[in-house]
Amino acid sequence: MEYFKVTKASERVFRIKDPFGAICTLITGSEKALLADTGIGFGNIARAVENFTDLPVIAVNTHEHLDHSMGGRFFDRVYMDRRCREYLPVRNCSRFRQRVLELYMPKGPVPGFSEEEYYAYDYSNVCWTDGHEMFDLGDIRAELIPLPSHTPGSVGILIPELDLLLTGDSIAPLTSLMFEESLDPEKHAELLEEIKQYPFDTMLCAHSEKIMERSFLDVFIRFTGDLDSAESYRYRDSIYQQIKARTYIYHDISGESAALILRQE
Repeated sequence: MEYFKVTKASERVFRIKDPFGAICTLITGSEKALLADTGIGFGNIARAVENFTDLPVIAVNTHEHLDHSMGGRFFDRVYMDRRCREYLPVRNCSRFRQRVLELYMPKGPVPGFSEEEYYAYDYSNVCWTDGHEMFDLGDIRAELIPLPSHTPGSVGILIPELDLLLTGDSIAPLTSLMFEESLDPEKHAELLEEIKQYPFDTMLCAHSEKIMERSFLDVFIRFTGDLDSAESYRYRDSIYQQIKARTYIYHDISGESAALILRQE
């Protein structure tokens, strides 16, 4: 448990952060629990979750990137959107796994970690989902909502009884749209408009502890219509180094700030 930093966001919501910045979110119902994202896959996230609930745990990855899905290897079953399947060989190949190991293993040993098992994980335990999958946790429900902006297979997880939307990497204070398969800013804004139809008051993403209010959607929508006013800086991703990108920082009239990472071209 010393490997993970855990905070309790509410009575039903736990945030489990690994040393490399990935945040997994545990939602507990009366009969089952749901884990949104499984992390980078060094520390045993399944064992960590057992410290907070003895309920059966449904593991769901919001998308296929290494820092969100490699911890799925610690579960018998993990759910992912079917559209992620196409990009696993592109964004999750041995080349990028090697890069992750080069970056993070010097931070210190991880108890029980096997480099061989890390390279060998083939996602054969994934249950591929289509569209709006619903999970019954007893007294609350969790519904998968397509959020195909960061990646085509990205999903959010809506928990209506908690007025909460888990957004993965598709809606965040710093949202990356730098991949060739990412939506452009205009279509991202259209998606954010569509998301307003769902019942939630707050949002949690996978790389920030900030609780985003529903009004944050409007900040990003205004941002995409006013990119020229944003400050911009060169950005180089530590894992996907071949992508040339820039970070754009926007200061909204509401006082909120938001940022986008976009491909230079």
